[in-house]
Amino acid sequence: MLRFTGLIEADTLAMRWIRGITQEPTRLLRAAIKAIPSWVFPAIFGALLSWGAQAYLKPALSAEVAYSEAVTMPVRDSPTKFIAALIDYFPKGQAQIVAPRQLTFNSENDFVRLPDDSLRIVKILLTNAGHGTAKHIRAGIGLPSEWEIAVSPNTEVTSEKTVQPVANYPAYRLVEISQLAPGETVVLTISGPCGCSPSEQVHVSENGKVFLPTQASTGGYAPLLFVTDENGSFQDETPISMKLALDQEKLYLPTVSVGFWTEGLKVKKGVSPAIKPLEHLTIEIEAPSKNGQTTSVTLTTAHPVQLD
Repeated sequence: MLRFTGLIEADTLAMRWIRGITQEPTRLLRAAIKAIPSWVFPAIFGALLSWGAQAYLKPALSAEVAYSEAVTMPVRDSPTKFIAALIDYFPKGQAQIVAPRQLTFNSENDFVRLPDDSLRIVKILLTNAGHGTAKHIRAGIGLPSEWEIAVSPNTEVTSEKTVQPVANYPAYRLVEISQLAPGETVVLTISGPCGCSPSEQVHVSENGKVFLPTQASTGGYAPLLFVTDENGSFQDETPISMKLALDQEKLYLPTVSVGFWTEGLKVKKGVSPAIKPLEHLTIEIEAPSKNGQTTSVTLTTAHPVQLD
């Protein structure tokens, strides 16, 4: 019995020792917490809440870039008929005809043929996909001096100027935009004479060019050099097709007319040609091959065609 009781007493002492070791950190932690001033915990919670809100409410800018060429072609054996369309250049070296239209004049005296019958058009869709407003946005765009930039009217352009870097680097255009709200998209149309119009109807401009609206149906040149804002929120740049760019532009800006100006024709004052949308069109173009020579390529509205 004495031996058995001794074991119980030894076990009890060991348990007390273990319990003292495990309870000591808890006691010290409780004492430390009591020593902390009461105002510290609300401050820590407020700081964490503010940090989380700032991280969630940040803007997130991204850009989509589309490249195309507006062409005007005469119809064989029909001197008063022309085909105007966009050649959509896809990111992976493919091309497809988009938004073809047939123009019919009453007489050959209604227009004058011009030597330039094509025009490059680039669209940049700058979107804020974040939860905060992007402010003081600056976009650097490289383009020839004779080209123009048309910015969609849903934003305020605070500045647009040409910047000449040091050394022998080419000049670029700097466009500054006041802000973009969450989910908002601004469209920059880059082209020669013009790439937009205040009217949704087919019409002739002062210089005799015909505007063809496309919003009802519907790698190359990379002009975007950089995009910055006060939060440094720009993420990436994605090449897309012009057809998708036109569809998205009409989706984001339903009150803005989307289309392109015809090249190669100067229409006389008071003349308005008949416009007929074409569902199917096939044309032959010359494209550079891998060996540096030009080759004939058949383009269609049905599907993209590989150029190289």
